[in-house]
Amino acid sequence: MNSGLSIQHFQLPICKYNNQIIAKVNQKLLIKNDGFFQQFYFDYFQQKVAFLTFDGFVKIYDIIQTRDGQKHIFNCEFMAHQGAIKSLTWQSPSMDSMIATCGDQDKTIKVFKETGKVWREIKQISDNRKPLKVQWIENELQLLIGYYEGDIEIRQGDNYQLAFSIKMFKNLIDFDLQLMQQDAILISSGVGGDSNYVFQIQIIKLGNKEKIDFKSKFTQPLASQIQNLKIAPYINDNEIKVAGLYDNRAIIIFIEYNEQLSQNIDKITDQFIDIDSNVWQFQWSIFGNELQIYTENGVRVYQQNIDDKFVIL
Repeated sequence: MNSGLSIQHFQLPICKYNNQIIAKVNQKLLIKNDGFFQQFYFDYFQQKVAFLTFDGFVKIYDIIQTRDGQKHIFNCEFMAHQGAIKSLTWQSPSMDSMIATCGDQDKTIKVFKETGKVWREIKQISDNRKPLKVQWIENELQLLIGYYEGDIEIRQGDNYQLAFSIKMFKNLIDFDLQLMQQDAILISSGVGGDSNYVFQIQIIKLGNKEKIDFKSKFTQPLASQIQNLKIAPYINDNEIKVAGLYDNRAIIIFIEYNEQLSQNIDKITDQFIDIDSNVWQFQWSIFGNELQIYTENGVRVYQQNIDDKFVIL
């Protein structure tokens, strides 16, 4: 990223990952199934993983730890959409066992509920816009939906009624959301009205479900798009960590904030990591001190050291 604020760049060399102790999705499972998108979605406890197919199916595998390593046992599959699926999100275990998906070709968002190993559609949302990504707000019956046309909205309640909508970009590229007590931080990227790439940080005030509010904290124009955004789940020492793919390199963004989120964000640093193959996605550890980068050439794991730099294991 290029910002007029306090920015530091740290370069790390390309290095192969060869640590068999770290639990990871079976790389052969990704590569052998040519009908899969090379993205996957863990459930809350990372005991199941869902894959999306190009023809609209969701395939779910159980993740089993054995003495010989991690195995993936086929659980079930179901057809979710006509054509490719753009995104999937698991609900947290405090709610019912549910999955939400969005389809590119049929322009619909669907909610599925599990009974045994059968997933049944319980809600469909559709209009003339193209949904790009869906994400549950953890422990709430609230669904965040981002559209290619640049809109982001929140739907809530049993009928998923529209509770909030905002036009953020000319075109949306990606977003991720992380809860912080009663509020949530939203990291997003898109194409602005002047056709430039934009990176944004906003706070969503969720305390009052009758009056959801977005508050902008940071906006930065970029020379290139940033995508595959992933916020670390554990936020500590007033620092938020975000991984993404920027200008064909992995980037880790460190965001300092005040605990009450009442001030604008005024300090961001970042660390670039060179990758020699296509990056599929990022996965943080529970405590946010370890980052797995899934690429077509393998999985690499980086760990934060005492100097707050991520180095390969």
